[in-house]
Amino acid sequence: PSPTPGASFALSRQESICNPALPDGLLQVTVLDAARKPVPGIELVITWSGGEEHFFTGLKPDVSNGYADFLMTPEVTYSLRLLAGSAPLTGLTAPACQMEGGGEYWGGLRLEFQQP
Repeated sequence: PSPTPGASFALSRQESICNPALPDGLLQVTVLDAARKPVPGIELVITWSGGEEHFFTGLKPDVSNGYADFLMTPEVTYSLRLLAGSAPLTGLTAPACQMEGGGEYWGGLRLEFQQP
């Protein structure tokens, strides 16, 4: 399916995720339309010093039609934008998290974009 035409998308939520059951550096993105329905087929572009990757929502319908993810390398800073229209989101990096018994691991980020 193709994305719903309309206004560009804006970041509506951003949170750090510290869950040792998830892969280190997991960036989870959800894209919603103005009615808060998941939007499949949205192309996302993530860039970092020396690299660029394109990925799409809707490839994991068991999670959500508006879901996409990317594994960030710890200690690398990323920028993300939606080709369907969004301001670039800069300064994204995997957060350092603390285990209950001590020690550290790399957490992830959860981002949500929505049409106004």
